[in-house]
Amino acid sequence: MTLSEHAVPARRDIRCLAATGMSSLVFAQHAFAVPTPTLSTTRFRLGDCWIDPLSNTISRGAEERQVEPRVLGVLCAIAECQGEVALREAILEQVWGPGAGTDEGLSRAVSILRKTFKSLGVEQDYIVTAPKKGYRLVVAPDTGVTPAEAGTTSTGPGRGATRTRWVGLVAAAALSAALLAAIYTLTGRKDGPDAIGTRSGQIPIAVLPFRPLSDREADAWFGDGVTEELINALAAIDDLAVAARTSSFSFKNVDRDIREIARQLDVDYVVEGSVRSADGKTRVAAQLIRAADGYHVWSGVLEEATGASFELQDEIVREISRALQLRLHVGYGDRVAPRGNYAPEAVERYYQGLHVWGNRMRRDGAIHEAYELLRAAVEIDPGFAEAWSALAIIGVSSSSGPLSRNKEDFINQVSRDVERALQLQPEDYLVNAALVFWYTSVEIDLDRAKLHLEQAQAIAPKAGWVLVAAARYSWIVGDLQTALENYRRTIRLDPLNNVARMGLAVMLSIAGETSSAFEFFDACQQSNCLQEGFVAYASAAAILSEDPSIKQRWSPIYDQFEAVLETIPESSKPTVVKVNPAYYSIGFEQADTNETVEGVRRLFAQQIITNHIGIWGPALAEVLPRETVIDAITLAYERGDLFSSAFSLSPFYGRNPYPDWVLEHPRYHALWERPELAKLAEMRRRNGWSDGLPKSGTNLE
Repeated sequence: MTLSEHAVPARRDIRCLAATGMSSLVFAQHAFAVPTPTLSTTRFRLGDCWIDPLSNTISRGAEERQVEPRVLGVLCAIAECQGEVALREAILEQVWGPGAGTDEGLSRAVSILRKTFKSLGVEQDYIVTAPKKGYRLVVAPDTGVTPAEAGTTSTGPGRGATRTRWVGLVAAAALSAALLAAIYTLTGRKDGPDAIGTRSGQIPIAVLPFRPLSDREADAWFGDGVTEELINALAAIDDLAVAARTSSFSFKNVDRDIREIARQLDVDYVVEGSVRSADGKTRVAAQLIRAADGYHVWSGVLEEATGASFELQDEIVREISRALQLRLHVGYGDRVAPRGNYAPEAVERYYQGLHVWGNRMRRDGAIHEAYELLRAAVEIDPGFAEAWSALAIIGVSSSSGPLSRNKEDFINQVSRDVERALQLQPEDYLVNAALVFWYTSVEIDLDRAKLHLEQAQAIAPKAGWVLVAAARYSWIVGDLQTALENYRRTIRLDPLNNVARMGLAVMLSIAGETSSAFEFFDACQQSNCLQEGFVAYASAAAILSEDPSIKQRWSPIYDQFEAVLETIPESSKPTVVKVNPAYYSIGFEQADTNETVEGVRRLFAQQIITNHIGIWGPALAEVLPRETVIDAITLAYERGDLFSSAFSLSPFYGRNPYPDWVLEHPRYHALWERPELAKLAEMRRRNGWSDGLPKSGTNLE
């Protein structure tokens, strides 16, 4: 059968109750099904008013009112019962979806409808309440068209071109039986539960950046925001495997065949859309496309007055996610969180900040810019939960970077940001995942880390940030293979995310898989795919490799990087750059080693540096005074730098080991006797990794 044969049902069950004042018991026996009307898709008349579901309008003569799609859907659901009582439960299921609507929402919709009719000069109350049952119309609906015209789009009195609406928004529930049949045909499913065309029982899908079709800069940010939130919303749905943001956004402004994009992202379905602002209105269009043949499974358009951009974005996210789920048979959007009504200026900065953060290693200074944009968003609107979450993620991720030059103040600020984000959205999987990093690096608390990881996994088990958090937890407790597998799952989900690919390459280099790591490092360096510290990470991996050919290749690359660093303002550099010359000079066996080592000795006599100590600490332990080294390691733990990054964990995997004198030092033993480090040591030993732990004469042995 073709899609068109499935798309329009022959009949649909609507539970209606004859208006006879029956008792609840009698009602249960007399509820009945009526043939499916066309009122959800065809213009019809109530008295002297015209109702047009295709434009969400109610008109009377030359006057016209536009109402919310869901409000119009309520009117259609009541009208379908042809003057009999439409049961509240049936209306809620038809318009909102199973289990999604509330009595308050329905009552509000009916109130809006009554006010709308009154504003058009209708004195009679068309909608009557049936106490404890539902609603009915006191006038019969009339399509005013012939059967041959039914289901076609027409214009109301005095109207020009057909107005647009979300195709299937109101009709989605009314057409659910036939749509599901169409879905089964499209996807190859038989009875629904068995996922097909999927990987590991999930339907792979990507959301491409919505294209701006006008010259308004705000449309570009708005389109990015719609894309961002759709990715987040769909990622929380168990049966969808959603390509992550960075991979999707790599196709922004790229003119390429959808099938080729889907192949690169390894997905079966693609969502694409556009945004256009003109004449005081913003129009958003979206399509769900089957990648195998480019077939449009679903499409929709929404048009609203320009200005209330976040409310419009919220409606788009909610309805697209619901439509996609309905058509792919993966739930009804119950995990798509409601959004707030935030200040437009704050929303604009929020989306700009997300955009910059998503491309954070593609140019120098991007992380600081993203942080400042998001900070501005919460200053404009202190109740902006999503912006607080994003700030928390950036802060935790940057605890040893340029943002943390004033370490104590920055960590205190991040702590406040995380607390605020949790207050506003305690079940936000992004915040919970960020807390996994917090409690495995900044503040070691493995029980809390595991708790927040479990909470994040319960909400969005396949989201990229959650998988990376799981990798981080496994990595620190010594479960190397689980960590690598979670990171590889992240890359499969987000194959074009070079930041994530670099993270995996770092892990591989620490795990001793040098050739795999440098397949990425070398290719990225040649294509200049990343900036902001990339060369430093890759050069550290080159030193860890102990491969003469790799070190020879990367030594001059690092020298060029050092030359670039000289041109960057001091305030934009992490404090670790003061230590780097000595470490890289030792590692690459360069001629200026003695000079740089002497410089770092003078530096540490005045100031102890702890950022990224796991990279340079083991090498400098042989050239600095021993008590200074132990001071630095102890202070690094107290500042949250000892395990601040994957490279900081390398001494604990034997790739960049601390010398034995450190592991045998009484103060190093005392450090690992602190409760949380003692617990960490126990877990690492249980997982078979004892590298970097105290040696000889300790009760941890």
